[in-house]
Amino acid sequence: GDLVSRAKKTLTEDEINDYFQAASAIMQPLPTGPLRQTVSLIAIDEDGVATVVWSIPFNGGIERADDSEYPLPAEEKINEVGREEGLLVASEVIYSYRPLFGIVYPNALSLSHEEFFLPRFPGGIEIE
Repeated sequence: GDLVSRAKKTLTEDEINDYFQAASAIMQPLPTGPLRQTVSLIAIDEDGVATVVWSIPFNGGIERADDSEYPLPAEEKINEVGREEGLLVASEVIYSYRPLFGIVYPNALSLSHEEFFLPRFPGGIEIE
């Protein structure tokens, strides 16, 4: 998400896939098969309604349709900050972690994280 937010005007899907691959490399030595990622550009109107401009999933990440509502409550602080600029980059990660020996937790644990970034340059980010 941070690398996407640094883009000036345009990115290609290949560039975003390279970012996903870099994030996967950071996970080493853990297996990266269960790592699912999504990056999205979100537009936020003056009422705090968040809408997907574009979204790219990786390895089974959450697929978000263009022009669909993004689940970001209007009362969240990042929503308020995003309203000032009108756009946010959302990064979502889900990882199915299986403990090494499985004594305390015999089943996989679903770990997830969502992070938001303000685009560094005005005018949005388009996908070529």
